Amino acid sequence: MTNTNIKIVPRAKFKQEIEDSIIDGWKLERHNKDVAILSKKGGYGSFMSHVVIFLFTAWFTIFLGNFIYAVYSKYVNRDELEIKTDE
Repeated sequence: MTNTNIKIVPRAKFKQEIEDSIIDGWKLERHNKDVAILSKKGGYGSFMSHVVIFLFTAWFTIFLGNFIYAVYSKYVNRDELEIKTDE
């Protein structure tokens, strides 16, 4: 599952915005002169989701359900940032 955010910046600040995003933990996937696509892996899932999984599966899976959900959230869920120039 990918969550996409779009940021529109002036052409003069385009490269600086890409560099700032990389410093903030985003990974540059691809870019051209007008658009840059960056991505960031997801976290380990929400606390409430872990609580629900714990309540329904912990007693017979020995916490395996929570582990699988955490791995799924980390490697399948990701955020995507699309930086575009306004021109």
